[in-house]
Amino acid sequence: KEPVLINTIINDLIEELSEQFPTVQVPKRKTLVKFLELIFAKTQEPFIFIIDEWDCVFRMHKNHKESWTKYLEFLRKLLKDKSYVALAYMTGILPVKKYGEHSALNIFTEISMIDTREFSEFTGFTETEVEHLCEKYHMSLEETKQWYDGYEYSGRKVFNPVSLLNAIRGLVNGEDEDAIKSYWAMTSSNDIIDEMIDNNPQHREALARLMNGGTMTVPVFDNLSYRDLKQNPDAIWSFLLYTGYLKPVEIKKDDDDLWIAKVAVPNKEILTVMKSSMQHWWKDIRLKSFDARPLVQALWNGDVASIEREINRIMNDSISVKDAKEDFYHGMLVGVLNTQCEVNSNRESGEGYPDIVVISNNHAAILELKCLLPSVLDKIPRKEQYSRTPVMMQNLLDEAEEQIRTRTYIEGLMFEKPLVTEVKAYAVCFCKKRCAVRIVVGDR
Repeated sequence: KEPVLINTIINDLIEELSEQFPTVQVPKRKTLVKFLELIFAKTQEPFIFIIDEWDCVFRMHKNHKESWTKYLEFLRKLLKDKSYVALAYMTGILPVKKYGEHSALNIFTEISMIDTREFSEFTGFTETEVEHLCEKYHMSLEETKQWYDGYEYSGRKVFNPVSLLNAIRGLVNGEDEDAIKSYWAMTSSNDIIDEMIDNNPQHREALARLMNGGTMTVPVFDNLSYRDLKQNPDAIWSFLLYTGYLKPVEIKKDDDDLWIAKVAVPNKEILTVMKSSMQHWWKDIRLKSFDARPLVQALWNGDVASIEREINRIMNDSISVKDAKEDFYHGMLVGVLNTQCEVNSNRESGEGYPDIVVISNNHAAILELKCLLPSVLDKIPRKEQYSRTPVMMQNLLDEAEEQIRTRTYIEGLMFEKPLVTEVKAYAVCFCKKRCAVRIVVGDR
């Protein structure tokens, strides 16, 4: 029995065709191919078939090979060697031929993101077109390039057309500068990025390096299917290349005459998508699975060495992004500690707002956070960074300690929480994946 999807397509097409060609009688068995043949015999005008996302069946039913087979057979019967077909144009993520059995779908010429052939100028807006659009709609050309540029085919720069049109629509509708943003998630599922980050630590670290502006050289597989993603871990990079998540900086053959590509993140829009997926994994998956009990116990005991060890252990599993700021580390600690204790974040205590207050029964710990930003370190010669970083972190710990003392965080907490009898306060400083901790106040 044919899947419901195929039956729906057949019935809908027959109904629409019968309205357009009322003088052609619908076959008794309502066979789409036969009906198309009858229409062509009468009109002598062939059809152009346009099928968007032809491979959605393979994405949505990854483990149902029977559905694949029936779908491919439907396409073969519909399109192969038919006089009523003038042109069949199908868009999708992965090649058609990989899914065909023998000659089932060998009628197509493949045009991919790494081989656009004569279609390169039609893959997206060209740089000249974007310059005209920016001038017409008073958009910043530089910002538009940062967000939607990055692709280059046959020597032509190409911009993401859908996102750029959405940005223009936003400007026309009065969104002003808020219109320039990522629209990628509106038109594409990012499940493949999420799965990649969730399941493979090596891929996660490699993706983080790319997000930091780096490049990497990967093999290019020109015949790729969804099942290959499970069987061959390296196939994921070709998938990201074909789907536009990565751009080819250089493509060439290696010593074994196999294609390889140096790849990079194309633009700010894709970087935003990747950061969102990374943050989802970090906040909603990794932190919730982390055992916070040793860290909590170290906080109650005033064991600074153990606190540093446990926090560094968490960060060792974190993403490596250049723009990690205090709010990243803040969210990390709140996410971990919240699994074991009551956690208050930036809530008034004493004469100020301590970053984090952790409470369990009669115990409480106050954490005042500081961050030595990578952007500050980058201004220092690399040879000097190793010796100056610890000193700079200690200076920030001094600031945090002074803040705890002068704003009476301890006294305020004990006044507000009379059941709390033991309070410890800590100055905590972060720098990339390093952490320094200082105890400020002991048991009260």
